[in-house]
Amino acid sequence: MRWALILFVLSGCEMYFGGPDDDPDHSGPVRPDPDNSVDAGAAPTPDCGVVPEPTGMCAATVSLVLTQQMSAIVPVTLDTTGVTLCVRLDSSAMTHPTYFEAHTPEENGSVPSFGVAIYDANGTLIEDGYDAQLNNKTYATAGLDYWKLQWSQSVHYVKVHAWSRGPAQATQLQLSFYQVLD
Repeated sequence: MRWALILFVLSGCEMYFGGPDDDPDHSGPVRPDPDNSVDAGAAPTPDCGVVPEPTGMCAATVSLVLTQQMSAIVPVTLDTTGVTLCVRLDSSAMTHPTYFEAHTPEENGSVPSFGVAIYDANGTLIEDGYDAQLNNKTYATAGLDYWKLQWSQSVHYVKVHAWSRGPAQATQLQLSFYQVLD
C-alpha cells in the first residue's frame, strides 16, 4: 500500500527526463555513475524557453544523505542569470525507489516567477524542470528518478540551477531526497 499520493497539474511547460524511457529495451548509453558524470541518453530539450546555463561557481554546496539529512531549504537571490547550487546525493542506504527534487515556493498566479533545472557535475542538462500548479498556486520544480537514470547505491553530484523570469528577487529553494516505501 502506498503511503503517499501526490497529484500535480502541470501547466506552461512539459516535463522531459531523457534516458531509459526513450530507449525501450534499455540498451542505450545510460549507465551507473562511477565517475560522477551522467549520460542520460538523448539530450533533453527545454520546453520552457531558454534555460540559462549554470554559472561557473557554486553559490553553495549542499549534501543530502538518505536516512539522515534528506532535505534542505537554501535562501537565494535569483536574477535572470540565476544561481547554481552544487548538491552531493548519497544514496548508499538506498533500498527503495529513490528521487531527488528541487523546487521554488508556491506563489499566486498561473506561471511561477522562477525556473529550475538540474545538471550533472559536468554541466550537462539532465532535467529542464516544469511549472506545477496545486490549489490555485504555482511553483517551479525539477526532479530526478534514480531508476530512470539507472543510478546505483553510491554518491552522485548534480548542479541545481535556478533563475528568475523577471526582476531579481530573494526566495528559497527546497531540496528533497527521498525513497518511496511500499
